[in-house]
Amino acid sequence: MIPDAGDASSRALPPHATVVDIELTSRCNASCTFCPRDQTPHHGLIDEDTFTMALRRAVDYRDAVQAFGVANPGYFHTAGGSMWLSFCGMGEPLLHPLVVSYVQRAAEAGLRPIITTNGALLHPEKAEQLMDAGLQSAIINVGEIDAQYEEVYGLPFERTRENVEAFLAAAEGRCFAVIALVDHRDDQSHASRMREYWASRGATAFMPFPLVNRAGSLAVEQQSEAWVGHRDLARKMLERSGSRTGCCVPFLYPFIGYDGHYYLCSSDWRKEVSLGTVFDRSLVDILDDKAAHVCSRTAICEGCTHDPANRLALSIARADVTDRVDVVARESSDMRTALDHYWGCVDAMRAAMPEPEHVAVRTHRKRLPVRS
Repeated sequence: MIPDAGDASSRALPPHATVVDIELTSRCNASCTFCPRDQTPHHGLIDEDTFTMALRRAVDYRDAVQAFGVANPGYFHTAGGSMWLSFCGMGEPLLHPLVVSYVQRAAEAGLRPIITTNGALLHPEKAEQLMDAGLQSAIINVGEIDAQYEEVYGLPFERTRENVEAFLAAAEGRCFAVIALVDHRDDQSHASRMREYWASRGATAFMPFPLVNRAGSLAVEQQSEAWVGHRDLARKMLERSGSRTGCCVPFLYPFIGYDGHYYLCSSDWRKEVSLGTVFDRSLVDILDDKAAHVCSRTAICEGCTHDPANRLALSIARADVTDRVDVVARESSDMRTALDHYWGCVDAMRAAMPEPEHVAVRTHRKRLPVRS
């Protein structure tokens, strides 16, 4: 029997912040235990031609979303006509020798540059260069301290701590600094201790992340395989209310790999699902292809705990029998509210998003990834 989750909440969710993620590199100086880097088929740095075209595609997308938002208010927030350009991807962006230049070019193009980093290379001189270039936000992933940090991240903690403390002080009033806390232990009390630790050192903003299995490429012991047996139930619960069950992440966080390919999303660590390249298509062009793939639940979506039905199945599997019905009902209701809102955004985008004004000339060069 399917638990009755009740009616989905009618509360309105805020407009989604517009963002495009460009992967400067898939390489990393850390060896995090919660990162499936050994399953990434090739590593490299984005080259000049690819970055130039990716930036152009991002600007065109910003313009298209802005035009869409004027005619369809309430879906996306473009912060005064701009959007976030995230330098994140699957690697450490500060490994790219041109990262400062790329931040500056993004800022000069009217975008809001944001970097996600483990902090080990964010020394004061580099930090000043990045902020002078126009960096508006930095998300620093430091979910452990001391010996545990060195065991989990494979980096010297003292250097990282000094970098983070210096950045938090220097960024005040210039750059929005956020401490990312990946709950890789599945332990809220530990996450709270990490929050308190960095708050005592000047941090004021935090971004907690649950651990996901990266489209099945990461074995997550805490999740096990118990959730697989609950997927059909979770899917029926969502469908029963008329909610969509597909994942919105590929639409809300469009991802461009260092090799110029549009990958379905940043959880595609094996780089299995390419929807073309920045040299051939725009970000608007690939919306329908993304929808077809997500709704088919093929390849990476079927085994990914980012997927809404899989995520709800995980909650069912982990809930204590005595309070399972209440937990599932609450999470199902919240999830349906979010799905209805974000799929409304996606449907509106697909129906009314204007084509970019600029059409790039195709290149006939064969582009191969730089392998490490």
